[in-house]
Amino acid sequence: MEEPKLRDYYKDLGVTPESTSRGIKLAFNRLAKLHHPDKTGDGGSNNAEEFRRVRVREAQETLCDEEMRKRYDQRYSTIRAQWAHYRETQEDQRLQNIRAAELAARKMAEAEKARRVDEKIRRMEEKARQDLEREAERMLHELKRKKADGLSRETARRARVQQEQEAKDRLRKHMESEANARSKEVAQKAKERHEMAAKERLAESQMRERQDALQRNWAQIRARADGRLKHDNNLSHNALWCQHPLMGWPRKKGRIACYSCGRACGKFSFRCPKCDTAACANCTKRQSLY
Repeated sequence: MEEPKLRDYYKDLGVTPESTSRGIKLAFNRLAKLHHPDKTGDGGSNNAEEFRRVRVREAQETLCDEEMRKRYDQRYSTIRAQWAHYRETQEDQRLQNIRAAELAARKMAEAEKARRVDEKIRRMEEKARQDLEREAERMLHELKRKKADGLSRETARRARVQQEQEAKDRLRKHMESEANARSKEVAQKAKERHEMAAKERLAESQMRERQDALQRNWAQIRARADGRLKHDNNLSHNALWCQHPLMGWPRKKGRIACYSCGRACGKFSFRCPKCDTAACANCTKRQSLY
């Protein structure tokens, strides 16, 4: 729908039909300052010409002239109705455009959703097809494997028999090795027991030898004590007070106890030439008996 030929000057200036000329001029000045190129930042003669052709100037010129305003007011009711109808039509058109845009956007969204659904279905079908192909390939492979197993069953049986025989041989060898290990262990334990018994017998023999040696030592000590006492009893009074010479002790055979150390002389001893006191070889070698 086209705009009405005559404009709604009161609407353009923002005033009412009852406004005075002064009010119309004030409204025009306010709009002129608002739309002036110096205020809006535009420059040049084209912008100034555009400003002179703005609607508010035409409205101001028409409404400030009494004759022109009178003729305009006579037709204003029709003009206002035309503009009201035009604005209503424009609003309806705008709403229709908005609804059309919304409908188009909705249709586009639905189309996009349908496209995504189709794409998802296509992917699912593709995946299902691939799964079927893989399953068919797996079944074919399984069939071939079973067929090969059926053809090589005798070979498998022979291999199984051979494996069982090898397992038996390994078990026999393992049992033999364990028996050998046990026999070695038994022999080692018997050897250890024999060695332990030998050590115990040796220790026992050594203990008996030590005991015999102790007994012999005690017997010798008792014999020495008995011989010395007997010798002391046989000494004369002169032997007790004899000054034994340092040299010249004759050697005589016979078993007797040493007067000085008390050790028994088995085969021979040395005698004092003055008092016949017996002494062993060690005591005779000293410089003095005392």
